[in-house]
Amino acid sequence: MNYYILSILLGIFIKMLDDIIDLKNLKFLKKTYIVEVCKFMIILISYIAIEKSYISCIIIFCGLLASNYCKPFDNDFWYVYLYFIGLYCLLNIKKFPEIIDNFEIKLLFILFLPMTIFFEENSYCEEISQNKMIGRSIDIVINSIIILFLEYSNIINEYDLYFFTYLILFINSYFLTGIIIQLIILYKILPSRKQKKRKTEKQKKEKQKKRKREYISLQKKRKIFLLQ
Repeated sequence: MNYYILSILLGIFIKMLDDIIDLKNLKFLKKTYIVEVCKFMIILISYIAIEKSYISCIIIFCGLLASNYCKPFDNDFWYVYLYFIGLYCLLNIKKFPEIIDNFEIKLLFILFLPMTIFFEENSYCEEISQNKMIGRSIDIVINSIIILFLEYSNIINEYDLYFFTYLILFINSYFLTGIIIQLIILYKILPSRKQKKRKTEKQKKEKQKKRKREYISLQKKRKIFLLQ
């Protein structure tokens, strides 16, 4: 499995798990197998990625630290994930010389993920909103333009920045998954729940009317009986 697919899948599974944990509209998925599948796939894909490239380990670790700094983790899994990546970085520190060439330039691109997380966490107050979807759509376009520019200007090859292509794929797949989930919530789950709520309220009103009619009917019968 190549890095392009791994990057896209990691973005998808991390965003799915993140939203299932955070969004109250997806509470019904918390106790399903989907959560465990996401956790397993995140660990598996991350392990495959960091085994192939030590710089991926550093990027993921920096991203997790930035995420926890902006908003403390609200689920134990993210701490387990952070410790797993951190421990791997320490145990495989001997691989660091493999990425030392042009490291000062690479560091600028490594920090792209923490900076993206910081702006993402501080730009939107609401978990679900059309502004957030529009903002993420714009981010996807800008990220794509950046990577195309770097590819065509040969900067990727010159400074061995192949990891940045995979990083952009990860971020874009994360954002796109978030947009799709929000669309489903806004135009499928919420309308369905509102419709169900209206139906329940209608049934409740009908029951109340029925009880009222029965009560009036009973009172009339009592009056007739007393008159007799």
